Amino acid sequence: MVKIEAAKQLIQHSNDSISVIMEKVGFLDFSYFSKLFKRIVGYSPQSFRNIYNKKNNK
Repeated sequence: MVKIEAAKQLIQHSNDSISVIMEKVGFLDFSYFSKLFKRIVGYSPQSFRNIYNKKNNK
């Protein structure tokens, strides 16, 4: 849960790719990270970034 929260913050506040963010927070497998992120957050990492960017660009 702590790693996913850290990933959410990085996705929202950095321009790093999802793969780079995944590695920064300690995940090695993109598929596992993406599935876990979606299960916890409700969106894929890329969808989460897109939604966040749309909200902040209004």
